[in-house]
Amino acid sequence: MTSTSFYPTKPLACYGDGGAVFTNSDEERDLMVSCRVHGMSPEDHYDNVRMGLNARMDSFQAAVVLQKLTVFEQELIDREKVAQRYNNELSSYFGKQKVLDNCKSARALYTVTCANNDDRDELMVFLKENGIPCGAYYPRPVNTQTAYQKWNTRSLPVCEKLSKTVLSIPMHPYLSAEAQDYVISKMNEFAAKKSSKAA
Repeated sequence: MTSTSFYPTKPLACYGDGGAVFTNSDEERDLMVSCRVHGMSPEDHYDNVRMGLNARMDSFQAAVVLQKLTVFEQELIDREKVAQRYNNELSSYFGKQKVLDNCKSARALYTVTCANNDDRDELMVFLKENGIPCGAYYPRPVNTQTAYQKWNTRSLPVCEKLSKTVLSIPMHPYLSAEAQDYVISKMNEFAAKKSSKAA
């Protein structure tokens, strides 16, 4: 089984909460249908045979996703163009986003890396002061979450470092060339200041 989210910030999104689960097994499908309706039995809809949730996506959210599917392929192309422009024009201070060979990215986020936590926090303040939305998503890696402590048998130093040094900047398929110019110029202004201080 695999799943996807249609949360409003995702590339394929509804206006509220929603998602989908994919499986090629009838048994897994029946399990998911049961779990999303309070653990309902397939034979007796008034008998809950397992712990479940009220996790059904409503018709309005489904209608939004269906409409958005009609432009989704073009939106993926437009997101890729924004990502490539960032890759080509942002200072090397921030590194480059890489996609594995033979893979594609939906470019849900465009995330840059700063030298350290202080630089990341300083960049966040700088961008916000200049009217550029940004976010340090997932400041706690999964291996540090309380719910996963019993499985956390070792440190993950790369993951833990990135959680303190990465920052996501504006990324969507309708980001105008002018908005991209502004984001790139302010990001590069910050990088130039950091480089001159280091020199």
